[in-house]
Parts: sequence; structure tokens; C-alpha cells
Amino acid sequence: MNTGSSRTGYLLSKAFELGVAAILLTVILFPVIWLVLISVRSVAEVYQYPLTFFPKELVFDAYREVWLSKGYSTDWLRYFLNTAVIACFAATGVMLLGLLLGYVLSRMRGPWVGRVQLLFIVIQLFEGPALIIPVYLALSWLGLYNSAIGYILLLIVFFLPFAALLSLSFAYSVPIEIDEAARIDGCSDWQFFRKVFIPSAKVGMVTVGLMAFLLIWGEYPFALTLLQGENRTVSTALVDLISGLSVYWNNLAAAATIISLPVILVLVFAQKHIVSGLTSGSVK
Repeated sequence: MNTGSSRTGYLLSKAFELGVAAILLTVILFPVIWLVLISVRSVAEVYQYPLTFFPKELVFDAYREVWLSKGYSTDWLRYFLNTAVIACFAATGVMLLGLLLGYVLSRMRGPWVGRVQLLFIVIQLFEGPALIIPVYLALSWLGLYNSAIGYILLLIVFFLPFAALLSLSFAYSVPIEIDEAARIDGCSDWQFFRKVFIPSAKVGMVTVGLMAFLLIWGEYPFALTLLQGENRTVSTALVDLISGLSVYWNNLAAAATIISLPVILVLVFAQKHIVSGLTSGSVK
């Protein structure tokens, strides 16, 4: 009797968990599915009333018009390449410098180490819009306004505290005894970091790089303020699809889908790696 009731309770518990998971999954995926369904409709069907959930026929004209910039002054291919180059270089810089800083903080001793970590946490409380004016003035004074190099350097500095704190957990997972053994063998600090520490923490390093890439790809406030003309990124080019007279929602949805595609691909194919990387540094 007890076995039957416990089994019933287990099944009810599982059914409840699956129901909650299904509801959450529907809430999360519905905007994405709706975005894609709008992007594959014709203009006439987008404006029809009532609007059906599924399109009557699949029309991919919006993707072609957006990608080839037909009827728009926006060079989407150029902006897409700009975003890809900026995200790759900035994410690489954040990954390497964050790992180096995390290694240094994990090996140093003293009260200032905790204060630096606290400072990094406080810095992350400041959102991008709160720093736009001083950043704009600084880059203008340095002659790096509307420059991909200036924007990349800004992204590295802005996301470095996050990368350092994330790398710190991976650095702590590498035993200090390995450092001592390397010192006995005559290994310098830089040699140890390059030949021993990086291979030991490569899972964490890749995780930091992927997380930085995801954050940088959709960055908007700094890109909107600091990049103009041919140097713009795709996140700021969406506004070009909205005119004062009309909005072609299918084209706007197609552009948003194109922008989201790299992020979706990274999450789909690197999800297990990211999760394992985030959890690997939690246990020594």
C-alpha cells in the first residue's frame, strides 16, 4: 500500500514538474517562434485582420530584401561582418585578460585582493547608459570615436570585471601545489601561466570567451553612441527598417532573426560546454 501511494506521489510530482517546464518553455519560446513566423509572411498577410498564427504560405522575400539591402540604405552584410569581427576580437581580449587577471588574484595574498574583487562587483552595478557621457568624452579626446578599435577596447574594459570574477573560480580549481612543483622545476610565472595554467583551465577559458561573445554580440547603448556610418553594428541598424510612414514588420522580423541566429547557434551547440564550464570551477 505504501509502495503504491509513494509511486503515485512520484508520478504526480513528475507530472507537475513537466507541466511547469512545459509552461516555462512555451513562455520563453513563443516570442522566438512568433518572430520567425512573422518573417516568413508576405506584406499583405502581415497586415491582414484577423492575423493567423501560422502563415498561409512561406515567403522568404523579407530575408532576401534585408540581406541584399533592397530598398534600404542599410548595408546589412557590412554591418554583420562588423559585428562578427568586433565580437570575436573583443571576446578574445576579454577571455585572455580575464583569465590572466583571475589567475593573478587567485595566487596573490593580502587584504587588497578581497577589495579588488569587491570593486569588480561594484563596477558591474553600473550599466552602459550610465557611462555613455564619460566614455564618449574619453574616446573623443583619444581620437577613437567612431572607431572599431576604440569600441573593441571599450568592450574589453567594460566586460573585464565580469570575466575576471568568472575566471577566478576556475583559477581556484587549479591546485596551488602545481604552482609549487613548477617553481621547483624552474618555471617562471609567465611560463607556468602559458604552459600549465591555461591547459588546466581551458574549459573555463572557452566558457568565458563564449559568454563574452554572447554579451558583446547584442551590445546596444555604446554601439549606438560611439559608432556611425560604415562602422555600425547590426543591433543599431534595425532602426533603419522603421520609417516615419510605415513599418514592414516581416522585414523587421527577418532582420531580428538574422541578428539572433549566431547567438542561437552558440547556445544550441555550446550549451553543454558552457554549463560544464560554469560548474567545473565550483568544486575544487
